[in-house]
Amino acid sequence: MLVRRIFNVLVHFTMKDGDREVYQRPLREVMRYIDYNSNDLDRIKTHLETMASTPMVWDTSTDDDEIWSTAALVAHASIIRPKKKGLASHLEWSFAKPIRQKLLAPKKWTQLSLVMHTKLKSGASIALFEICARYETFPGQRTMRQPYEWWYPVLTGTREDVVPEYKYFKRDVLRPAIAEVNMHADFMVELIEHRRGNKVAELQFAVRSKPTEAIIDADAPRFDGELLERVIRLGMSQADARAICEKHDPPLIQAAIDYTEKRAAKQPALDSTAAYFKTALKKGYKEPAKAVRPHQQAALDLPDPEAEKGRLRAAYDANQRDQALAYWQELNSEPAQELITEFLATEPPRVIARAIKKDRLESMSARTAFTEWLAAKLWTEPTTDDLLKFALKDGYSDAAVGYPARTGRTA
Repeated sequence: MLVRRIFNVLVHFTMKDGDREVYQRPLREVMRYIDYNSNDLDRIKTHLETMASTPMVWDTSTDDDEIWSTAALVAHASIIRPKKKGLASHLEWSFAKPIRQKLLAPKKWTQLSLVMHTKLKSGASIALFEICARYETFPGQRTMRQPYEWWYPVLTGTREDVVPEYKYFKRDVLRPAIAEVNMHADFMVELIEHRRGNKVAELQFAVRSKPTEAIIDADAPRFDGELLERVIRLGMSQADARAICEKHDPPLIQAAIDYTEKRAAKQPALDSTAAYFKTALKKGYKEPAKAVRPHQQAALDLPDPEAEKGRLRAAYDANQRDQALAYWQELNSEPAQELITEFLATEPPRVIARAIKKDRLESMSARTAFTEWLAAKLWTEPTTDDLLKFALKDGYSDAAVGYPARTGRTA
């Protein structure tokens, strides 16, 4: 898990800095990005050693030649710790030229975003995301077809002479990884099993984009990776930066960042840029707004139709979830439990199923998953007319809750 995070952060900086022979970043900054709070550098060194000794093999073809190539995942890595006190340690790394060219070619490399780093919790889900993301826009939208014994080390990072039986691999690795990717990514992954007789011999994955309105994740951050990165660069750990980005509106965070960066560029130097930023955010400090001419203001106030449409659909779906919850709460215990049992039969992610079995709908994530499913069961997909009526009903942000008002499927 940690080695994947380190590699993806190195790739992130490499793509950001462009084509260079050698790349360098303050070691503390890299450790913040991978959310590593320990002083144990030996573990970091071990993972860098692993990357430097991991071969990549590929074949290319030209009009005249078939070319087989191999290179280490990372050509070199150095941790530079100055003997003079007060100077920061740095991490330096490089990639072999062919590897670097592939990393810097956006069509050939899919970078795992920093936001996705904070959402995917297992090495298998990260590996599955990395593979499937490349095929979202690929003709056919299917990954390569390989024996399940090939997929096991690729997803788990474990190279064993004997892999477990397929049913255990599916139960312990595939299902949780697929559920986690489908919960957080902007595409859906479906497992395709190719059988030879009664046994599953080969696997591949189908990848399809989610409709824009379907990308609503109860645990998803309301910020992008660039905003998270700017907060981290002020000296915050990734966990603290994420918590700030989840708690505050992006415009307030951006204003506090701008204010802090402008102050940090002046003398005397700040004792703690991170602490200053927290104070600026808490007290709402921001740079004075520039005067805007009337005709410019009118242009700035025009709403973005696509953004408004997305907000309307998100509000509509939230309202439907509230209606579904109210409907379920009105049921007697027996039919209410039947719906819970029916939902669990759809095999939701293990963490959701555990939460429901333990506390029913007390957990926010469990309640959101269940009510999304129940709303889809009770009502059909909304038409444009449905959305328009919803928008006009006292303003969509204050829409009244009722159930089940629309025609469609019934429980």
